[in-house]
Amino acid sequence: MKKLCFIFMLSMPFSASAQDLDRAIEDFNNGAYHEAIAGFYEVLKYGENRGDVNDARYYMARAMLNKNLNFSALAFLREIILDGPRNRHYVSAIGYLLEAGDRLRDDYNVPNVINREYGDAFRDLKDVVLDRVNMLIAQVLYRQDKLDDALGFLDAEAGVPPGSSEAPAARYLGGLIAIRNNDLESALSLFQDALKEASAARKAGRTEYSDRVYRQTVLGIARVYYELGSRLGAETPEGSKALRQSALHFRMVPRFTSDWGDAIFERGWVHFQLSEYGKSLGSVHSLSAPFFSENAQHAEAHVLKMTNYFYNCQWDRVRRSLGEFQGSFGQTVPKLEAFLGSKPQEAGDIWWYEQLRESIEGDASSAAIPQVIARTVAANNRYARLSFFLTALGKEAEALRAVDLFKGELAGELLTAMDEAKGALEPFMGRLVRNKLRRQLVIVQNMSSQADIIEIQTGLEEANWLDQQREIEFAKRKRLPRPFVPSDKFQYWPFHGEYWLDELGFYEYAIKSECVE
Repeated sequence: MKKLCFIFMLSMPFSASAQDLDRAIEDFNNGAYHEAIAGFYEVLKYGENRGDVNDARYYMARAMLNKNLNFSALAFLREIILDGPRNRHYVSAIGYLLEAGDRLRDDYNVPNVINREYGDAFRDLKDVVLDRVNMLIAQVLYRQDKLDDALGFLDAEAGVPPGSSEAPAARYLGGLIAIRNNDLESALSLFQDALKEASAARKAGRTEYSDRVYRQTVLGIARVYYELGSRLGAETPEGSKALRQSALHFRMVPRFTSDWGDAIFERGWVHFQLSEYGKSLGSVHSLSAPFFSENAQHAEAHVLKMTNYFYNCQWDRVRRSLGEFQGSFGQTVPKLEAFLGSKPQEAGDIWWYEQLRESIEGDASSAAIPQVIARTVAANNRYARLSFFLTALGKEAEALRAVDLFKGELAGELLTAMDEAKGALEPFMGRLVRNKLRRQLVIVQNMSSQADIIEIQTGLEEANWLDQQREIEFAKRKRLPRPFVPSDKFQYWPFHGEYWLDELGFYEYAIKSECVE
């Protein structure tokens, strides 16, 4: 009897483990995911059978995904993948890892795991998952400046094929690499392919991911045409045609999106190159609307305005524009310089991130960082994705604490992992903010330098006009004919100080050159 009892006791851990696993799987199938997670964790901690433990880890991660506990799921899926192809859940775990990363907008943890673990076993992935894997690895290699290696993963035959959900982004990234290699013709071709892929994806209803790729691709095409037109010269037929293609594509950027303001501003330079000064000034005018001016920094728009007036010899308006620039950005440079040198010695790099958030959320008059500069940094896509990731961690931590079944060892492990992730990411986020602020400072300083040059040149031209006894201050100018109305889809409406959203991007000035040949 003692021997049988001993045998029975030896068999108990395995039986209990199997029973706990079966019970947890039943909860999982019934949609009782919290109970399933707690049950799988018991098997994971106390099960002695390797197969049971592997199953518990895999199904617990899936249950977490179903409850939107994405970072927690990511941690367990990562363990499966690090276990290697011998784990029977290896291939499936890769797909779920990508799903968790997409939900978190994770640009670092998941891509780095995929890049490090990439091997022959990935060939067993479904095409849609393998395409995503190739895209992620290409992005990692692009950031590492390994451009030729990145192109191998983007290749239409061996990497990301046409028609794939990743094809728009793959062709777009290929275009960026071509630009880095100073191959504008290839860049234009790849961007055009990306535009076709993104347009097809949007028509098919895959808009959440493809919309941004579509906007960025249209901007890419417009910028390549602008560069080609500038190199050829607006006075040549080829250069003029390229610039008009640039203006056309800048207009294709969807209205009221995060890229719309940049498109309007850059189109203003296209019109300037084409000597379409009224349209160029109209672009600047749109950017002065509250819709744009409160949420983004467009310091160069003032320089564009001055330049337009300078080329039309309207010195009084150049002076007025200089005054507007100084009023908007005159104190920005010293204030931003002072802030960038004000970090307390004992503060960590996260201080920059905290100060940016306070400046955005607080009152503009008391903001440590000029609010328009802070909002411009926060609008950066990389910052936005990292900020989303950190916010998602905070929400997930609150969700974990609210579940009684998770209190104790499970919640402790998960919350510790989240704290470690935040501890690693927040200083990086702080350094990113610091670097973006430094870049904004350089931009505004460059604009100030350009404004100073325009002021000097204007002074020289004014002196020359005075020598010729010509008028440089106009009390009143003749009323000019209204700008050309291209079709009956447009209606002329004079500006009386009010802004209408449907008019933004369509303003045009009536302006006449006052230069004397």
